[in-house]
Amino acid sequence: MERPLPGGTRGILRARTGLERFHVERIAPSGTLAPFVANFWVLRWDLRGRPPHRQQVLTRPSVHMTFTSYLTAETTRARIVGVVRDEFTEEISGEGRVVGAAFRP
Repeated sequence: MERPLPGGTRGILRARTGLERFHVERIAPSGTLAPFVANFWVLRWDLRGRPPHRQQVLTRPSVHMTFTSYLTAETTRARIVGVVRDEFTEEISGEGRVVGAAFRP
């Protein structure tokens, strides 16, 4: 019997495979931000010496603001993404993290 998936994996397609390559954590906003922010999330990975991983996600209908740090490539990126109507695919490699905020619709 397979173990249940941890909380916070909703929307991650093939989550068991993904969780072998990355860790995701969802954090509730403080009371003053709760009317505007559904949750904060942090994605971390360390694939040094392993092939890149392409992960597909079905996002909730909300705007996400993300800050990405690819530690081994020494690059960062910030972006705001609106409602995505299809699955969203992101490729991760090396070592890095993404910190994001999912805003309430």
